[in-house]
Amino acid sequence: MKRTLIRRIIECLVMLAISAALWQLTLIPIASTINKKAPLTLPQNVFVIAAFSVLVILINLYAKKQSYINWKEFFSGNATIKWILFGLLATLVLHFLATYVGKIEGVPYLDPNVSTEGQYLVIEFMRTCILSPVTEELVFRRILTKVIFPGNLKVSLLITGLIFTAIHMPVSVGDWVNQLGAAAILSVIYYKTEKVEACILVHSFMNLFLNIISWWII
Repeated sequence: MKRTLIRRIIECLVMLAISAALWQLTLIPIASTINKKAPLTLPQNVFVIAAFSVLVILINLYAKKQSYINWKEFFSGNATIKWILFGLLATLVLHFLATYVGKIEGVPYLDPNVSTEGQYLVIEFMRTCILSPVTEELVFRRILTKVIFPGNLKVSLLITGLIFTAIHMPVSVGDWVNQLGAAAILSVIYYKTEKVEACILVHSFMNLFLNIISWWII
């Protein structure tokens, strides 16, 4: 039991490290271009997509081996469709709520003055919409809930949801609303379905939606 607990904690730390920083190691072959803030060539963009894809596939293979995830089984059923739709709709509502709170506060939760200089669309997309949803949902909805109060899923989801919000370091009231709301939506989906795959899909949509909005307003 103790060995399993230690292994799960190590898994969480490794996945969070990959999501936060270690993914950058995959970009070493094109580091000179990135350091110069020069545009990526088509082959370099293809390389980025391939590198992130390999990383995500390896994480999924490990998660499947540990029985954390099973995409084949997930897609063979349709019991979770309504909760995925719930997540998509709730994401839109959350955006308008966070935007409204930001207007009241006078600090928009998506700051239009933030510079995108040095950012690469393909890297941001692969990181935020593909890699991060997989690692974060495995950690906060699937693994940690078995570590923190394993006999009480509600309490575990409440605590992991607060941790999830905190590590995203909200900087305004509207940002807090957005992050807490996202944690609540994803926690409800996992509580109702116990399918981390559904959470990953909704989390991907959340980040894709925010990326589109952010790039549009900036």
